[in-house]
Amino acid sequence: MDEASVAFRGLSERANEAPPQSERNLLVAWGIPEAHASQRSRVSILGFIGLVLSFVALTSLPAVASALTTDRGTALAVSMAWLTCTVAATAAYHLTGLSRVYRALDLIESVGIQTGVCLFVYRSGNVASVFWLAYLGHAQLIASLGLCAQNLAVVTLGPCSLALFFWLRADPASAFISLLIGALGAFVYGATARLHSDLEASRAREAQLKDNLARFRVSEERSRIARDLHDSVGGELAALAWRLRRIALGPAGTTLDAAETEVSQLELRIRSVLESLRCVVLDLREQKYSWVDTLAALRERCQDLCGGRQLEFIVSGALDERLAERIAAELQAIVGELVRNATTHGKPRRVEVRIRIGDEIELSVSDDGTGIDRERANRSSGGLANIRARVTRLGGEFDLRSGNAGTLVKVRLPALTDDPELLSSASTN
Repeated sequence: MDEASVAFRGLSERANEAPPQSERNLLVAWGIPEAHASQRSRVSILGFIGLVLSFVALTSLPAVASALTTDRGTALAVSMAWLTCTVAATAAYHLTGLSRVYRALDLIESVGIQTGVCLFVYRSGNVASVFWLAYLGHAQLIASLGLCAQNLAVVTLGPCSLALFFWLRADPASAFISLLIGALGAFVYGATARLHSDLEASRAREAQLKDNLARFRVSEERSRIARDLHDSVGGELAALAWRLRRIALGPAGTTLDAAETEVSQLELRIRSVLESLRCVVLDLREQKYSWVDTLAALRERCQDLCGGRQLEFIVSGALDERLAERIAAELQAIVGELVRNATTHGKPRRVEVRIRIGDEIELSVSDDGTGIDRERANRSSGGLANIRARVTRLGGEFDLRSGNAGTLVKVRLPALTDDPELLSSASTN
């Protein structure tokens, strides 16, 4: 297993670890911050106010009040108390956030709602009151805040107090039913709250994992750039330094033509190094080249490599921007190296570059030079060998034909592949 895989596994394991004790305590004491924000939003509060006002309006109808076994005065008093607690808690949240003041007012609001519901049940004289549905609904509502000890106490306190009142009235059956409903409410609250808490913890782990993955990708990109600088630019500069030393220590009888040829070759190699550095710099840009920009840069590079020679640069079709962004650097490296080989070894007067995008990518670079030896090309450990390695890594094919009439190199690459391993390999090597 390579170092990158080990590092990534370590990041993944740390992301799945439980949050620190302080964070867990904060979650238990305060609940889920996002849930508080949602319940204190303008839409939620206006909805609650509308529901309470509708309840007051309905209880003003004698038929409804009789069916609910409550009176308008009690309904109006309890509703006003609810609205006062809710408005105060909401104002505290928007002014102070998750402060101690807001926490106290939020607790008072929850106790007030539970007390009002139990009061309606008690005043109705019927333990099978429809208001128990409001009790269970409120238990589910505060469960969305996550598992919180104070809310669990609120959910169980109301039915237990109501059971005590029924017991004092010598009504043990109603007291027992109240306790059963309280147990049901506690179960509903506990199960729902734990579900919300687990979901929030999963979201936190997912966010942490995404952050670790982003850091891992940055680390991998830095490693790739370091390899490129070391293997290509660094190696080429070392070779150039050795070549310059050979010129300085060469025989005194070196002809002017030989010296000019040597200097010309060194100039081409220096341009190639500069182009490699340019590609590294472009890779560091936040905004990637589009397909059109990639072609323009590639054409400019080919023209620089050709110098005064005639260049034919022909392109048909276009790559999807997503795929172009992933393999643009590979295309530039392959075409640029082929053109450099053509101008360096074949001594051509004309170089032709063709790129055709269809079901696959077809590249061809041809020249009218003197050609190169096929066996020597097969034994190459430099530019041609690097091109073959790139093409193989991308799942493509490489074909070289050379003779007295010139050299033709064809490359075929799978354009429409969406294999993540292949594309990842292409981008990190």
